[in-house]
Amino acid sequence: MNPWPVVKHLFDFYDGFPDIKMENLSEGDILLVFDTLVSFCEPNHDPKVWSLERRKKALINEIIHPEREFGEGRFECFSHPLTGLRVGGVELFDVDVWAEDDVLALDYEPGDDWDECRVFALFKLLYQLQQQIPGVCFTHSYEGGSDPNPEFAKAFKAFCSGTKN
Repeated sequence: MNPWPVVKHLFDFYDGFPDIKMENLSEGDILLVFDTLVSFCEPNHDPKVWSLERRKKALINEIIHPEREFGEGRFECFSHPLTGLRVGGVELFDVDVWAEDDVLALDYEPGDDWDECRVFALFKLLYQLQQQIPGVCFTHSYEGGSDPNPEFAKAFKAFCSGTKN
């Protein structure tokens, strides 16, 4: 199933700060998703985390395993730009991964860079993550506590059903 006609409006113009949240993750799941996402990217040299111990931002690359330290409660949250994120040869622009509590979120900036091909690649990536972690739940909403978008959920479910065949 091609998700583009159903979710185009979520990607083609700016309407707040959108998130694709991955919920129902254990600490180990967070590590697996983070490592998987980074494996699709070019190296990034300046992502930062908020260190509770240091009470300031710290460069993520100065820390051996930031995702583990996050899981151990040493960081309030962390954000990592997914520079050069490519899925099946298609680059996904302006995507950051955020970790907070037991949720990972992919933040993206809507606009002209998002087209049918890129959204299809994004859904392929989410499908791959779902295959690794069957209990993961994906939702689309906007920062500030908006309700999950039902069109996104419907399109992703249909995409997954079509991908299995």
